[in-house]
Amino acid sequence: MTTQQTLFEPPARKPKRVRMHAADTGYTGPVSALCGQFVCRRCGYVSAWIPATKTEVSRGIPCPACNPA
Repeated sequence: MTTQQTLFEPPARKPKRVRMHAADTGYTGPVSALCGQFVCRRCGYVSAWIPATKTEVSRGIPCPACNPA
């Protein structure tokens, strides 16, 4: 390959992150913290109840089983 060919090649992309989506959400305790239980549609991993923001509930969180460390 010549220098001219490598100059105009597109940069390599990062691999896509597999996300878990909210299966159940709710507010807990007197502080009213939002918590959620997430499920991965790819591998079936089910998380415990974890504190989450509204953005994490709507977009999902990265799956620890499917995504490399």
